[in-house]
Amino acid sequence: MKKESFNNKIFIIAVVLIISTVLWSPVSVIDTNTTKIGLPLRFIWYHDYSGLPMNRLRIFEINNLLKIDFRVINFLVDIIIVYFLILMVRKYFAIIKKMFHNN
Repeated sequence: MKKESFNNKIFIIAVVLIISTVLWSPVSVIDTNTTKIGLPLRFIWYHDYSGLPMNRLRIFEINNLLKIDFRVINFLVDIIIVYFLILMVRKYFAIIKKMFHNN
């Protein structure tokens, strides 16, 4: 049986997917000044009484950077979750493909 090693391409895809969730994921509003962003775990907490900007890229502007609480552990766990999900889906499709080619 072949031992599977770390796949850099899948890791990069997982990182890009997690970073892109800042743009499209639903947000969780905790109270009047805190909003959580990211999927599956919320890894960016934005603190501002005026709420989240309409364009989410604006939270990375210089004047908004002090309002961000970046949860590194949540970010790393998100990457690990997505990485293994992609590996599982890839392995599943390989099994399905093998089944159809054997018939």
